[in-house]
Amino acid sequence: IVTIGRIDTGPNGEVAIVLARYKPNLNLDKSFGNNGIAQLRINNLSYSLPLALAIQNDDKIIVAGRVGQSFLANDYQQFLARFMESGKLDASFRGGYFIEPEGYNHQAASISLLEFQNRKEKTIVVGGFMRDCPLSTCPTYGTVRVYDQD
Repeated sequence: IVTIGRIDTGPNGEVAIVLARYKPNLNLDKSFGNNGIAQLRINNLSYSLPLALAIQNDDKIIVAGRVGQSFLANDYQQFLARFMESGKLDASFRGGYFIEPEGYNHQAASISLLEFQNRKEKTIVVGGFMRDCPLSTCPTYGTVRVYDQD
């Protein structure tokens, strides 16, 4: 069982993404990350919120969500990160994580892992939404991004 969340990491409201892995008996799996918990702070951004998680067939963990300067700034961008089964970032996956620079207030909301019979590579599909401006009254558009798992 793997869960995602966030945790305050500093006096100025800094936040890290947190993954926790549990054994079937619901005790933390101490072999994962640091005593069952893995953390990720993205580019010194003070606001991050993981919104979706998927586990690949090779047990690598994909996490997607949003990051920004602050919750109130409304300047979110979508991030995608991949962790090894051990809880460490997978450096072979674009350095472990990346931020999509396109779109204002772009947020990931779901992840699907797909395999196509006529393609060698496996595919990550991330669904989400974005707005044209920072106001909640601005138009909101659904988004789909497709990535290779490798």
